[in-house]
Amino acid sequence: MLRVEGRGREIALFLLVGGGSAAAYTALGVLFTSGMELRPSLAVVLALAIVLPPTYLLQRGLTFQSRRAHRSAFMRYLATQAISNGVAILGAELFANAIRARPWFAFIAIAVLVACLNYTLLKSWTFAHER
Repeated sequence: MLRVEGRGREIALFLLVGGGSAAAYTALGVLFTSGMELRPSLAVVLALAIVLPPTYLLQRGLTFQSRRAHRSAFMRYLATQAISNGVAILGAELFANAIRARPWFAFIAIAVLVACLNYTLLKSWTFAHER
């Protein structure tokens, strides 16, 4: 069995947790946009409301193994999500017709963009060890 440690382990877990979250986010975004015909920006908000809480708990405890208090970590996590997903919501409004035309491609692209920004912010600020 391959054993990954250190930074490689962290990145692998981030991708596993984040990938599961992104898959759920993508499926929900498509369901809300195509199946329920909601505005793409509303689809983003609803999908986030569902996937954020379990993703926070897994990223904090499993991926980054942070000891930062929930009060501080969760507020930083929400700020991180507001920044990266604010970009997604703005993009969903600006490119609503393109998203409706190719929702799978669009929500996958949004999820990848958000994941890259999230890792950077989570590692360097949200779950960084308190000094």
